[in-house]
Amino acid sequence: DIMVHEPYLAFWEHRWRHAAVALVHRLMTALLLNASRCVWTAIPLWEARWRPYAFGRRVRFAWLPVPSSLSRCRPGGGDTAGVRARYAGRDRPLVGHFGTYGPAVAALLMDLVPAVLDSRAQPALLLVGAGSEEFRRRLAALRPDLGPRAHATGRLAPGDVAAHLAACD
Repeated sequence: DIMVHEPYLAFWEHRWRHAAVALVHRLMTALLLNASRCVWTAIPLWEARWRPYAFGRRVRFAWLPVPSSLSRCRPGGGDTAGVRARYAGRDRPLVGHFGTYGPAVAALLMDLVPAVLDSRAQPALLLVGAGSEEFRRRLAALRPDLGPRAHATGRLAPGDVAAHLAACD
């Protein structure tokens, strides 16, 4: 049996080393599928990504969701509506990120977030988790025009994390 949390590395343009690693990863995928009876996937879509590498061999795929330690929170229930109103209002999309904003992820986000916020939808941004406040300060220093639409919670209790994530689009 295999558990697939991430299907494989993407082929990226202009980086031949990365493309070589992605190719090797796919070869390893084909070898694993050849020796497998069942493939468990964290996300149902991964079956569609991996099935072609079975090359017609019958392999059973099954979804095995990754459990969360967060409390369940139904969208629109609890204080989710209040969270959404506070950060995005009624008409603006709310894009969220949950993490610790470590150096590697923060660097990627610093490149990605301005592009998302500059999009035609003009979404609000909700940064959730330890380190989010410092990340927001750095973003606002880099792009002061985005500061009013970027919000950070800092560390939250698990039930509050669930409500904040449920408020996001």
